[in-house]
Amino acid sequence: MKYGNLLRQQYIVLDNRGAWLKEAADRGMPAVALSFAGWLAYREQQGAAESYLVQARRGALAAAEDGNPDAMITLSTILAWEGDPKSAESWIRRTQQRTPLLMPDWRIVRAEAGRGGLQTLAVSKSTEERLADGQLAHVMEGLWPLDCQYCGFSLGMGVPALRVFEHPWGATASLYHLGMCRYPEWTDNDGTPRDSSLGIFKLIGPSEPRLTWTASAAHTPQITLDDMSPVLMLVNPGVECVALARSEDGQWRMAPFFWHQQHGMMTADHALNTVPGTATVARRRLTGKMGFEEWSSDISRDMKRLIKRQGGLLLVITSGLAPGEPSAAVLNMALSAPDAVAGWIPVSADERGRTSRWRSRP
Repeated sequence: MKYGNLLRQQYIVLDNRGAWLKEAADRGMPAVALSFAGWLAYREQQGAAESYLVQARRGALAAAEDGNPDAMITLSTILAWEGDPKSAESWIRRTQQRTPLLMPDWRIVRAEAGRGGLQTLAVSKSTEERLADGQLAHVMEGLWPLDCQYCGFSLGMGVPALRVFEHPWGATASLYHLGMCRYPEWTDNDGTPRDSSLGIFKLIGPSEPRLTWTASAAHTPQITLDDMSPVLMLVNPGVECVALARSEDGQWRMAPFFWHQQHGMMTADHALNTVPGTATVARRRLTGKMGFEEWSSDISRDMKRLIKRQGGLLLVITSGLAPGEPSAAVLNMALSAPDAVAGWIPVSADERGRTSRWRSRP
């Protein structure tokens, strides 16, 4: 019996998901063993998860070498998860030669040379169909492979899966362990995918947000507000996730997060707002707050004095800010990201609005 058919039969009457997954994995189903590893990792049973990963790989390899096309697909998934996309694609081609109709509805996409963010990504056909031309490259450039958004463990060097969750005010695209925690898909709720396949996430439950933020303070003449050059607080609020918005043509494009726009954050060359946030400086530590979010970064003495003299700073929220040490290249990437938005946040009770425009000098 094929794995997908078994899931369809069992899901309706499933009471104990973990027990069923374990039983099916122990019966020698590599795809289930892979999913059970994700179930265990989510519950922080890392040792047991690694054991079932080994079991899944061993079983898939043996069956794939015997010519089982289901096992070939599972093995290709595991190889991609391990960071070997070339071998993964080789097994997918062998599957296509053997059984053309039994093919995964996702593929491995590689970034263009010289681009930041993700270098490889597993993307579903439904996602590629919904994204406007060129947007997948922007999405990959705005995602950084730190932590899986299901189990919370490191994504490592493997090829992550892109899962897009569509909601009434837009969509979010997030990264997961491929196969173990999620398969690539475009879904409009946490239980029923739009893809024709039944994702294993139905068995292991909805994910919890595990986003990693990064922030960096900077001061550069590249950015001006009228006749002054403010201190910037660059923030990537979730390096493993980007927001999407549907355009009038029905296709989806990268966009700022809805709640940041609701707070008055604006894109480049739009009138700059004083947003409902605050900046505080304690010694050489800068903390920015807006709504329920809070970020912090080290600053220099000169930046500290400048923030106090100017009465605030320019908060820039962008997916283009890479984790790690800031540099001129990192700054340029952060400011040029298609979803970058900015707002002025005061360091004191000064609530005077600003009508200047933030702009980047060539």
